[in-house]
Amino acid sequence: MSLKVIAMSSPKSGEHHDVHDIEKVIGDMFNDLEKSHIRVDGLFLNADAGFDCDALRGFLCEKEIIANICINKRREVQKRLGTGETQKSSH
Repeated sequence: MSLKVIAMSSPKSGEHHDVHDIEKVIGDMFNDLEKSHIRVDGLFLNADAGFDCDALRGFLCEKEIIANICINKRREVQKRLGTGETQKSSH
C-alpha cells in the first residue's frame, strides 16, 4: 500500500503552540483539497491532545468534519479549576 500526501500545512519556525493560528492553517489545507474537487465534509480527522482546543473543534464542526481529537487532560483540569472546582489527586 502506498500513501500519498494530498495536503499539508507549511512548516512553522519558532516555538508556537500546536494550535497557533489553527483555523487559518487547516483552512488553507482544506481549501487546497476543495480546489482539487475533494470534498472535506464527512472526513474523519485524527489528532493528538496537542490539538484539543475549542477553535479547532468549532472549525471542524462548521465544515462537517468528524473530530477524533484526544482529550488534553491538562486542559480539562484548567476548565474545572476555572469553574471553582478544586483538583483532587488520585494518588
